[in-house]
Amino acid sequence: MDYEKVFDRPQVTVDSTLTSLELQACHNEMKSIIWVLRIRSIFKHEDLMSFGTGFSIDSNGIIMTSSHILQNGSIISIHARRLNENDFPFECEIVSKKPKWDLALLQVKGVSDCSFGRFAADGSIFAGQNLLHVGHPANFVGSFLIGKAAFQCVNDVVLPTGTQICQNYQSTALHNTPRYRVMGDIWNIDDFKKHPSNVSFSFEKSLHPLIPVIQICGLVCREGCSGGPVFNSKGEIVGMVALGANGFQIAIHVSLLKHFLKEREENMQSGNIKSGVASDDKGGRLKKFKGPA
Repeated sequence: MDYEKVFDRPQVTVDSTLTSLELQACHNEMKSIIWVLRIRSIFKHEDLMSFGTGFSIDSNGIIMTSSHILQNGSIISIHARRLNENDFPFECEIVSKKPKWDLALLQVKGVSDCSFGRFAADGSIFAGQNLLHVGHPANFVGSFLIGKAAFQCVNDVVLPTGTQICQNYQSTALHNTPRYRVMGDIWNIDDFKKHPSNVSFSFEKSLHPLIPVIQICGLVCREGCSGGPVFNSKGEIVGMVALGANGFQIAIHVSLLKHFLKEREENMQSGNIKSGVASDDKGGRLKKFKGPA
C-alpha cells in the first residue's frame, strides 16, 4: 500500500482526526488489500456456503483470515475475489492455521500482483482511539466501518502458550483491572454456564484464553466480517476482526498476527513445513461457528 499518497497532511498520527477527503483516500487504499472469501463445505450431510473476509500480507497471494471460518465441517473448496472483481475467479488452499489463536493463512492460486498491508510496528492502542475496518457484513460487501477502542492495549503483550482453553478459564478482570483485554475475559467458564446446555460453542471453548484482543465499539460488524483487518488512522494494521460479544467487536491484536507469521517462517526455514498444511489443530473437525462476526 502506498501510504505516502493516502494523506495530504505531512504528519498523520494514530490520534489524528481524518478529514472526509483523507478518509476517502484511506478507504481507497485499504480496500485494495481486501478479499471476499467463499467457502463451500459439508456439515452433517448438508452442503454449506459461507463467506468471510481476508487480507493480503504479501504480493504473492498469501491471505490472512480467521481460522474459524474454515472449520464449518469438511471443506470442499475455497474461492476468492478482490473487491473490483466479479464472481470468484481464484481458488485458494490452506497453507497454515492455528485454531487456538483463530488464525489462518491461505494461498490464492495464480496471482503475483497483490497490494498488501503493513502491520503496525507499535501495537499500542489507547481508549477512544479511532479504528477502521473494511469487511463484508452479510451482503454489504466492502463496507468501510469506523469505531473506537473501548479499552487500551499495550505493545508488550504476553504471547499465549501452553494448553489452556477458554472452556476452563477463570477470568480475574473484575478483581484486578488488566493492562489489556484477553479472550478469556470474553469467553470463560462462568460465561459458558450462562448458556443453554444444547449450545456447544465448540469454537469459542477451544480458543486460548490469553489471546490479546482489542475491544472495539461502533464497528457494528456482522457475519462475514471475520478475518478482516483493523487499521489505525495511519493505515497500519493493528488487529483482525474475530467475533462480536456483548455489543462490542473483538479483534485479535497485531502482536499475535505478527508472531503467527514469524512461527511459520521459522518452521519453513527449519524444514518443519515441507508441504501441505501446518496446523496445531489436534482435535479434528469443529462444529459450525455460532458467533456473530
